[in-house]
Amino acid sequence: MEPFGLRAAWLRFANDLELRRLAKLHMRIERRQRGLSDLMAERKRIMNRCIRRMRRAEGKN
Repeated sequence: MEPFGLRAAWLRFANDLELRRLAKLHMRIERRQRGLSDLMAERKRIMNRCIRRMRRAEGKN
């Protein structure tokens, strides 16, 4: 099992306080990454829509 999605040898040396802090940080990182991936997906949808419009305007279906 890989705590916090990390395969790191140093994790074995983390104390309880550090592990609790790592757990909080991991949750924050996960949340931000999900938000960022949502934003990037929206940007891609807009980009693809604009590319289709551009191609139609140039007469390239």
